[in-house]
Formats: sequence, structure tokens, C-alpha cells
Amino acid sequence: MRRREFLGIAGSAAGAMLFPTEAAGSPRRVYLSSYTSGGGPGIGYGTVDGTTGKLKLTGTADGGVDPSFLALAPGRRALYANNELVPDGLVTALTVDGSGRPSQLNQEPAGQGPVHVHVHPSGRFLLSALYTTGQVVVHSIGADRRVGPVVDSVQHPTDPELGKPIVHQVVSDPSGGWVLACDLGLDSVFAYQVDLHTGRLGSQRRTQLAAGAGPRHLAFAPTGSFAYVANEQDSTITTCRWDASGGVLTPIQTISTLLDEPPTRNYPAAVVVSPDGRFVYLSNRGDNSIAVFAVLATGQLELVATPSCGGVWPRSIALDPSGRWLYVGNQQSESDQVVWFPRDVSTGLLGAQVGSLDFTAVSCILFA
Repeated sequence: MRRREFLGIAGSAAGAMLFPTEAAGSPRRVYLSSYTSGGGPGIGYGTVDGTTGKLKLTGTADGGVDPSFLALAPGRRALYANNELVPDGLVTALTVDGSGRPSQLNQEPAGQGPVHVHVHPSGRFLLSALYTTGQVVVHSIGADRRVGPVVDSVQHPTDPELGKPIVHQVVSDPSGGWVLACDLGLDSVFAYQVDLHTGRLGSQRRTQLAAGAGPRHLAFAPTGSFAYVANEQDSTITTCRWDASGGVLTPIQTISTLLDEPPTRNYPAAVVVSPDGRFVYLSNRGDNSIAVFAVLATGQLELVATPSCGGVWPRSIALDPSGRWLYVGNQQSESDQVVWFPRDVSTGLLGAQVGSLDFTAVSCILFA
């Protein structure tokens, strides 16, 4: 028996003891997005049962063409999506009613190939990552929750050795004073100080990762002292110290996301941190597994298991707010499902898959 199989079985047994049925939780709202060009419905919304983990789809909403990523505004009364189109990419605003149902408000041009969208913690600005042109774009958000005009745009440089920039994610640090952008093409993470009045980006800092790493997404530890960067091109994850006082990101460790060599090329995608900061999870597309990392006292990681993702091409993963369930969006046509696993909050290990929901071309899972 391989180590990943043993740990998966151990996690299943521990998880069964950890989650007693009497520990009922109230339903939690969840939003899904998908590629309409791949046959998906666009945006779906529903609830998750906090006791059983069951995901129930309530309905779908018009998010435009190919809404591939979602972000909620503070207060959860507005939902935003990027429409991943070339050359005429868009961002879409939706209002959310008391039942959680989204309705489209408006759309604004965003540039070529927006692949990620993020609402600044102030609720005043919407940030987009442009894959095709390598830019970070900032839109204003109005008091009516509509997306307003572009207030700033930053172009990453073309590098004579590394090639063109490919911005894959943009996200605020926990302080809200900085915005970090993962540039897969330049093997770098850029940090920009945010003017909280105008939304303009300044004071650029650049952290260079290993050549060929391909940083795709990052996630912060709850303390804000560390960030974990998923590297798409070389199947690694980089632990970085984060100093918000100066906007300095310092790599301290890079390790593999795999316990065994996969039978095919592997591309890490999403990364999330448990609510208590003790564990990190990453989706391996190709190996079709979920890498489970324990966080050491130093903030560095130890890979402890790589159980199956329950399908093919796990583009998105998410923990429910309680941290008791891990949800995986398996995107390719062989799967087209969201599946979920119980999580042992003591060991971090995942139990056996307990449910699934059909959702074609799923690309993002977001809890309210």
C-alpha cells in the first residue's frame, strides 16, 4: 500500500470520529462558476448543509459569457465575476438578495483575458488579473454595487530571458494595504501599495521565484505573516514570509506538491489554508490529487498526503467556513462535478469522498 493510500484511509477513520452527527450546523451559501463555452450554466448558487456537507444547487444566474472566477463584496450583498474573453474581456457585477440569489447589475470592459477577480477589503475597488496581456486592472465600485470605470492599470514588463508576462491572480494582503499579483510568465510575485482613496497602485516590489516555477495562485496564513504560492509549471509550492510594513515577500522554502511521480504532466492550480492556519491544501491537475501539507512551527510546510481529487482536473478547491469539509471542482468533461470530502481538523487529513454534484465546466467554488 502506498503512503498516500494509507494516509487517506487513516484520515477517513479519524474524520468519522471527529464529526459527530449531533454537531449540526446551519446551511451556508455557496456560489459556483463555469465556462459557458464549455457547456456550463455560468453562475450557480445554493447551500451547503453544515452537518452532512451536502451541496444543494438552488438555481443559476446570468453572469455573462465564461465567468471563470468569483468574488464577494464585504457584506455579501454583491458578487463579481470576470468574463474570460479575448480580446474583449469583461467584469460583471451582480446584486445578491436576501435569499442569496444573484441578479446581474452591469458589465464593464476589463481588457484581454481576465482570469481572476478580487474585491479589495474596503469594498471600493475591483481588481482583475489579465492573463493575455500581463496587466493588473483596478475598477471602482459604486455605492449601488455596480462596477465603475477603470481607475488604474499596471502593465508588467516583457523580460528578454523569461518572455512575456502572464498575470494569473491578484489578491489583497490581510492588512489591505498591498495588492499581490502572481505572474506565471515572469516567475515572479509583484506587490503594489494601494491608495485607499483612489485605488491607484504604487510602490512596486518584485519577488523572483525559481526559473520555470510559474506562480499561479497564492494564499495567506490567517496571521498574515506567511504566504503560500502554488507554482503551476514545476509542481512546487513556495512558502514566503510577508512583511506588510514594507511590502516585502521573502521565499524561505520550496517543496514538491507530489509524493510520487505522476503518470502525466502535472499542473498545480488552487491553494487554500485551513481556518486555524495549521494545514495547506493544493489541487494537482494531471496527478488528479489534493496535496495536504502540515504547517510547521517555522511556517514552512511538510507534505503528508496526496489523496485522489475524486475526478479529473481539479481546477478549484474550497474549505467551507467551518473548515470541516473540502470541496473540489473537477473541471474536465470526464468529471464535470463538485465533490466533497470530510476533513479531520486535528490531523488535516481528508476522509473518503461523501458526495458529488454535477456542474459542467466548473471553474470556481466560493462560500459566503
